[in-house]
Amino acid sequence: EDVCLGPVTNFTCHIFFAVFGLLYLRSASAKIFCFSVFAFLVISKFQVLFYPPYGDAIGGPFAEALWLSQHYFDYAGLYHQPGYQFGGPKVYMFSIYPTYLALLLSWIPRTSAFLVVNHFIVYFFAAVIVTLIRSMALKIFDSATALLCSVVVLALPLFQSQTDAINMEMPCLFFSMLSVYDLSRKKIGKASLWAIASV
Repeated sequence: EDVCLGPVTNFTCHIFFAVFGLLYLRSASAKIFCFSVFAFLVISKFQVLFYPPYGDAIGGPFAEALWLSQHYFDYAGLYHQPGYQFGGPKVYMFSIYPTYLALLLSWIPRTSAFLVVNHFIVYFFAAVIVTLIRSMALKIFDSATALLCSVVVLALPLFQSQTDAINMEMPCLFFSMLSVYDLSRKKIGKASLWAIASV
């Protein structure tokens, strides 16, 4: 799976999506293209929907989110907890991301449902990011080249690994790309707001 079947399947899926895109999505609206990318991610990464968070996400935003959800969002109490270097939950007090996770944990207590909802949100972010890349590429290239630019980003291993994960990278990139997109359209006010949201 790791050495042969997985990479071959992944490569084949992205080639299929590129061909499908060239045949049916070259002149598609941004909404249709975004929906198509989202559907592609759900179908090609269906098994990922049930993957738990791993690595840095566990000791970082999830540790803080779990503590917040179990302690009724007691931020004063969190402030007095040990930090990351001591194995404590006080990790990202400057970020709204753990609060967002804590709210989802409170609203969706069932683990499998929580994981699926989070992965759907990350897939949505990824689909919007790829759609924004296509939209910006359309200003420079023809529709086929713009589509292939977006598929290349979608197929990048680093982008794929972050699409599979539940962590802060994809939300940050989502807001950053919205900022870049509005900046490319010379909408400085909106671009500034998206940049602040990303930070």
